[in-house]
Amino acid sequence: MNRFRFQHILIVSFPILGALISGILQKEDPSHTGVTLMQIGIFIGIFMGIMTLMIRYLMSKYSYYVAAFIALIFAIPLYNALNAPISIFPLLLLNLIYGLLSVIMIRYLFYLKSLIRLRTLFLGIAGAICFGLYLYAIYAMISIPLPDDFWNPVLMYGLILYIFIGFAMSLADLLVLRIELNQLRKGDSSEDDQ
Repeated sequence: MNRFRFQHILIVSFPILGALISGILQKEDPSHTGVTLMQIGIFIGIFMGIMTLMIRYLMSKYSYYVAAFIALIFAIPLYNALNAPISIFPLLLLNLIYGLLSVIMIRYLFYLKSLIRLRTLFLGIAGAICFGLYLYAIYAMISIPLPDDFWNPVLMYGLILYIFIGFAMSLADLLVLRIELNQLRKGDSSEDDQ
């Protein structure tokens, strides 16, 4: 069984930092009340980091269950922040679908060997589409008409968010690889000394 290591912290924290930096770089309306795009982006960063750890490094067979659990947990603060007269169950279902799509993006898009050179770009495009559809579904659930310029800024925000998260995930992968190579070299040199 895999034991907890320092590398696991890197895998989880880097996507969160990517989402944070993405949110800071993109200006939001300060008069906006309720859930901000940056808050949703940080939730997505937390989710992507935990799921990358589960799928890629722990190779857990329970990754779909963990994804469902995290998606359900994130529905609670979203429901409270929306403060809309709707049931929590549509939000739970929406978060489950979004979580499943995120797991598919991590497993079958980001870590697909044939796309390794362009994985950040493809993750950004797929993530922007999912992000836009997610926000569209939230607007539809709470019966708010879409603003005229809804799609352009939302898709751009999603693209930048997922590109930063993808870059952070790639950087974490490289750091973990470097740490593991250094550990192997130290192990080889200690065996040679004996």
